[in-house]
Amino acid sequence: MDKIVECIDDYLKELESEVLKIIADTSIPLTIKNQKMEPLVDQKKILLKTKKSLEELKNKNYIAECKMYLKG
Repeated sequence: MDKIVECIDDYLKELESEVLKIIADTSIPLTIKNQKMEPLVDQKKILLKTKKSLEELKNKNYIAECKMYLKG
C-alpha cells in the first residue's frame, strides 16, 4: 500500500506542475486557463481523497471475531 501512496504523491506533484505551467502562461486567456485547470483540479481532489482513505485503512486496527487484533 505504501507504493500506491507514493505513486499518488508523485502524480500529485505532476498535476501541481501542470497547473503552475498553465497559470504562468500569460498568452492563455483566463477563461481558457480555467477550462484547462478544471479537470486537473478534479483529479487532485480525487487523489487526495483516495490517499486519505488508504492511509486510514493502513492505520486501522481490525478485530477478528476471535478478538485477535489485526493491523491493517
